[in-house]
Amino acid sequence: MGLFRRSTKTIERVVLTFDPAVTRENDAEALAEYRRTGDISALTVPADALVVEVRPLSVDDRFAVEDAIDGLAVESIKVDADDTDARTALGLRIARRRSLATCRAGIVRATENGSTIEGADLVLAMLAQDQLARFVAEVGGHIQRMSTVDADFG
Repeated sequence: MGLFRRSTKTIERVVLTFDPAVTRENDAEALAEYRRTGDISALTVPADALVVEVRPLSVDDRFAVEDAIDGLAVESIKVDADDTDARTALGLRIARRRSLATCRAGIVRATENGSTIEGADLVLAMLAQDQLARFVAEVGGHIQRMSTVDADFG
């Protein structure tokens, strides 16, 4: 049945579907398949692409990610159920904070054009502000996919 997909010592390479180098070499269908499965072999990864190396989160890491959003989760309880704008905005903040915490725990290094940056905080710091939210959403999604079980319990 294989309940455990990967060891937390496993490192996988991921790329960004909005990286101009990746979009230049891959059609929309290949990018959609990669977004759906996380299978990098579905893509052509050019030498000038940003390649991020990530690892699955341990159970402690996953609890730490949830701890990072506890304050916002408590705040969400206080929001009026009929205030859909406030609930939506808060939901987006929670998702962004969860993705950022996931990236901080799971990013090992990133390489682009032969230059390597070690560690999540340095990788995140190198990004332009307008790229940061999209980066953490996409890379965080890959890390979450690696960190959870894909078995059918039904």
